[in-house]
This record gives sequence, C-alpha cells and structure tokens, in this order.
Amino acid sequence: MILLPATWVGDRLLHMQEEQTTEIPRGGLLTHLLFWGMFLLVVWICISSYNRWLSDGKWFSFFTLLLLFWLMKKKAPRYLPLLYLSGLLIFFGLWIERFEPGLTKVPCSFSYCFVSGGVAILMLMWLHYLSEFLPRGFLSGIFSGAGANPLMSYVAHGMFVTPLMRITYIEVLYRWARPADYPWIGTLSAFLLVLFTMWLVSLVSKKRIYWRA
Repeated sequence: MILLPATWVGDRLLHMQEEQTTEIPRGGLLTHLLFWGMFLLVVWICISSYNRWLSDGKWFSFFTLLLLFWLMKKKAPRYLPLLYLSGLLIFFGLWIERFEPGLTKVPCSFSYCFVSGGVAILMLMWLHYLSEFLPRGFLSGIFSGAGANPLMSYVAHGMFVTPLMRITYIEVLYRWARPADYPWIGTLSAFLLVLFTMWLVSLVSKKRIYWRA
C-alpha cells in the first residue's frame, strides 16, 4: 500500500527528469497558491485527524483537493498524475478512517498507509517547489545531503543523536519540551530534532562517507 505507489512515483519522476520536464512554470500568484495549498492541506489533515473531525475533515479535504486539481491543470499539468494519485490515497484513507482507531502507525492501520502515502506525495511536490523558487542555501543543502545518504539518515538518530543527547543530558530538556497537553509543541520539537539529524547526515555526505547496504 505504500511501496507500490512510491515505486510508481519514483519511476514517474525519473522519467520526467530524463525528459527534463520537472521545472515548474513561473505562473504568478496562482502557482504559489497551488503549492502552498498542498502544504496547508497536509497541516489540515494532521489537525483534523488528531481531533477526530472525521466528517468535516474529510469533506474539507475533498473540496480542497478539487481546487488543487483545477490549479494544477492550469499551472503545472505535468504534475497532475502525481496529484491524482495523492488525492486518491488521501480520500480513500480518510474514508476508511472512521472504521479504525485513527491514523496509527502502531498498530499500523490501513488509513495510515493510504493517507501517509498521499501526504508524502504532496510534501514531495511542495519541497520540489521550494527548491525551484527559493534560493539554494542552507535548507536545500540539508535535504539534498540527507537524501543522498538514506541509510545513514535512517540509523543516525538511534546510533548517534540519541546517545549524544543522553550523554549531554539534552534528552531531559527534550522530554520537558514535549508536554502531553500540548501535542503541537511536541510536533515542533520533533521536527527540529529531525532537522538537526538531517544536518549531521548532510555534513557526513559532504565528506563522502556513506552507509552502504
């Protein structure tokens, strides 16, 4: 449910790259609205699913996807198949969520597999938009460096970052910064920790040190 869509997306992007059709046209305000709309839809899905706004969350997401389809057809039609797949996964996942305890990874639910796959496609297109429209700098270097060393990215947190946090007692501060009553603060702290891990991996990648399978 995750591997098959991911394989298709990878093949699609590789084909577009070979044909040199990955560039996003410069189309003014609507282009920015399209890709920032993708990011905001991801945020909305997280919030509505966490708060169990099942009916309202599903229908708002559905109409937002229709708007994104229309904008994509006008501004970046090459990416329309990716958006179609993302929308199908998200809508189907949100539809079956009502029959499950939520978007849970442990135990893994069907809705989690479908929605996370659709959200990942949206985020992939949004990050590509950022790389196209924003100056290449610190943030793009982090993502490209970590992406070029995926196995190192996978093990860096457990084998280096976590022991480092325990030795320096930063883990105590990290736990304190994740109060149970404020889950979005925990989300932000987790994002910063992941970003720090990616930065470390990007430094290792610059030294041409790679973790091979």
